[in-house]
Amino acid sequence: MLQGPARPIGWSGKAGLLFACTETFDKHHSVISAMGDRYLLCRVAPMEGQFERALDHAGEAAAQMRRELPEAVDDLFAGPLLEPRPLSLEEQERISRICSVVVRLRAAVDRHRYTTDIEVIHGPEGTGRLGLSLERLLDRA
Repeated sequence: MLQGPARPIGWSGKAGLLFACTETFDKHHSVISAMGDRYLLCRVAPMEGQFERALDHAGEAAAQMRRELPEAVDDLFAGPLLEPRPLSLEEQERISRICSVVVRLRAAVDRHRYTTDIEVIHGPEGTGRLGLSLERLLDRA
């Protein structure tokens, strides 16, 4: 819980976000996931009319969105930080069960380069990081 008067927080640097990529990502996913993903992946199927929809945002529409973006980002971060609602015991237990299964299913497996025989099965990561990610998503639902 925040206490005391609000104070501005400064930061300088760069932040990177990957919004979309092709299925080529899957070719490299094993390398990325061996140390534990630092993001949540959501696959969206291609749909008809994407090009036409993209054209709606070209030219002056794109320039307008670029002009509006700084204010939208300011508005996003200017609001008060809301306290997350506490999870019910049932929600905690459900997230815990889900995380226990998921971390075991996504544990890294090293295979021989040519024969693809399993060489090492690494232990699963802890459930904390994934559980907190899911808890944050649940709070926003």
